[in-house]
Order: sequence, then C-alpha cells, then structure tokens
Amino acid sequence: MRMSAVSFTVWWEKLTGSPDNPMRQVIVSIHSPAVVRQVSDDSLLIAELKEAVRDRRVCFNWLPDTWRAVEV
Repeated sequence: MRMSAVSFTVWWEKLTGSPDNPMRQVIVSIHSPAVVRQVSDDSLLIAELKEAVRDRRVCFNWLPDTWRAVEV
C-alpha cells in the first residue's frame, strides 16, 4: 500500500472526525531495510522480544548516539 502524506492526512481526519486531533505516533511493523532507511535514526525505535522466567514481553529501545540515548 502506498499513500502520500496529503492523502494520509485526509484519511486520518475522516477516521478521527477532527482536524484538531493530529497523529502523534505511527507503528510500522516491517523488516524491509528500504523502509527503515527512510526513517531518521532519531525517530526509530527497535522492538526486542525479552524472555523472562514466567513470560515474554516486547521492549522498545532506541539507537545509540541519538537524543533518546542521552543520559539524564
């Protein structure tokens, strides 16, 4: 599926019923290097499956050397 930014904005406004409700996050589940290359490193989070004794969970981590990795 290919959608331009303009057509996506129109679709989102129809879905939410309001132009005052901007999208804040998009989760893309893909393994395509071509798609990942188009996302800036600052915006990219990596989902990692973590296994514990009783369960499994997904943890989202950022790339090193981005603003998210700065220690506070």
